[in-house]
Amino acid sequence: MIINKFRAGIVGVLVAAGCAGEVAEDLSTEDLGAVTDSLCTGTGCNGRDPRVEGCRTDGVALATVSVSGGTLTLKNSPRCGASWAEFSQTSKTYNNVWVEGAGGSGKTATVYGLNSTLNWSNLLAQSPGVAIKACVQRCSTSTPCSPLPSASCTALTKPTSIWSNAGPYQHTSTSVQAGVVTRAQNALASGVPLQSTSLAQSGFLTWQPDTASGDGGRIRQAWGDLRTHCKSSPSTCGVTTLPASVRTLAEGRLASYPQAQRTAIVNRVLAVGAPATSAPPTNDEGVLTRLGIRAQCKEEGDRLVIAAGGKPKTYSATGASPASVRAGYYAFTTNLTHTALITAVLWDLTKSPAVPLKYRIVEANFGTGWANPSGQVPWSRTIGTREVLASGFKAVSPD
Repeated sequence: MIINKFRAGIVGVLVAAGCAGEVAEDLSTEDLGAVTDSLCTGTGCNGRDPRVEGCRTDGVALATVSVSGGTLTLKNSPRCGASWAEFSQTSKTYNNVWVEGAGGSGKTATVYGLNSTLNWSNLLAQSPGVAIKACVQRCSTSTPCSPLPSASCTALTKPTSIWSNAGPYQHTSTSVQAGVVTRAQNALASGVPLQSTSLAQSGFLTWQPDTASGDGGRIRQAWGDLRTHCKSSPSTCGVTTLPASVRTLAEGRLASYPQAQRTAIVNRVLAVGAPATSAPPTNDEGVLTRLGIRAQCKEEGDRLVIAAGGKPKTYSATGASPASVRAGYYAFTTNLTHTALITAVLWDLTKSPAVPLKYRIVEANFGTGWANPSGQVPWSRTIGTREVLASGFKAVSPD
């Protein structure tokens, strides 16, 4: 705290690298909903009012600090590419609020919202990697006071990145994207993928279930061998009591699977398929349902996208440019073997425009235990989440 003849205190926040934000006037008295389009971008915003320029519409808080009587915030507008300081207080007093770059560059004296509960500064754009300070000087009198030297600002750690769901900051842009995020998070909460299906959803079918490529028919053949034996000898129709000759016959039908998986499928039919009392399924859908096979990664992602009103995309779909990626997008591994859904993006604020550093994804069938297809055991698949480097994935819009 610094005291001069005006008895004014000063606090500052050092935050973004080349970023800017939005602010508004006294929120308790003014409806700010009318301003929707930004009128300036980049250095063209310098010295302008963020409210008038429309930069508030996507403004996000990059850093905040509590001071006596209020809260100082540095805000950034990705669309405007500029930042500003905002001071919210409990009583209506006069304050000096400003932003500045290195060495005090860009500092202006204009303060908006004077003698109100919300004061804010002009806009300031800085090149990527250049720090910006947000400062407030509180005046104890009922009239404006002279600004103190900028060197009096207190510097806090500047953020170099921000998760899209914090703020939010370039999180979702459409109702479909928001719906995908919600459905992915709900699926994660359940922990279990959808029951797999071989049927088209809303006219779409872009996944290959476990019965694809003839595997469904091979499983039905093995099931038929077990049914023939078990119907006549139910006492030897268990995992441990099945005659070796019958097991060899049934497992021999499953030539597309490694030996361990052939055994696992036969044991699964014996355990849940009731071959002693029920006939085998007559189609792929019946195989998936009666064995309790859960959706693979692509099917799970596609069906959640469809449920959100989006369009399922194939691995060959064109990837989005880095700056345009949003939560709710597909995340396809660059080797095009795995599908996930993005629920949040970690933005690199040292770049202009900001680019993704990491994705927080929700995915089905990520793990080991099965080889055809690779991943988890089909009837024991789970849904999980992890943070991954954006460079390892191609992001594709569901719209």
